[in-house]
Amino acid sequence: MVSFIDGLLLTGGGDISPVIYGESTLPECGECCRDRDDFDYALLRLASERQIPVLGICRGMQIINTYFGGTLYQDLPAQYPSEINHRSPDAFMILQHNVRCLRTGKLYSVTGKESLKVSSIHHQAVKKLACGFKASAFADDGVIESIESDSEHIWGVQFHPELQAVEGDEAMKKLFVYFISQARTLSC
Repeated sequence: MVSFIDGLLLTGGGDISPVIYGESTLPECGECCRDRDDFDYALLRLASERQIPVLGICRGMQIINTYFGGTLYQDLPAQYPSEINHRSPDAFMILQHNVRCLRTGKLYSVTGKESLKVSSIHHQAVKKLACGFKASAFADDGVIESIESDSEHIWGVQFHPELQAVEGDEAMKKLFVYFISQARTLSC
């Protein structure tokens, strides 16, 4: 399958099994599907080997981080208490929190914005960042909201830009326009 694609979008979904990144499962960890974890890892491995652009959204960013050796907070409320609720009860209607973009990062480069309001429906997040990656955006409580590889063809966001893009958010649309242009450029 990967030999037929120009870009790989890893989507949101259920929790990633902590066993994959060497931790015991906490009671607060949600339902995991090891088959999906293994499948996403296989897709990411092949895309990485072929230098195919990869964009991870929410769980997709978590897959990227854990595949390359990072770890996750299995449950933010239990392991990283904050006043920010990262898990909106209605992500389609509520822009849950602010994200600060580093000027040196891809998210800033693509959107042109130092601050974004994002739709957030996750309870897991990057704990230890994978080697070869840098964090390029943060929630006001310090939770990492965007990561990117040193090789620049793999990156991810913790929030859900697709929910805002379909509602007309121009900054979020730019993420997908950029990803598509990256796939077209690197596939030539």
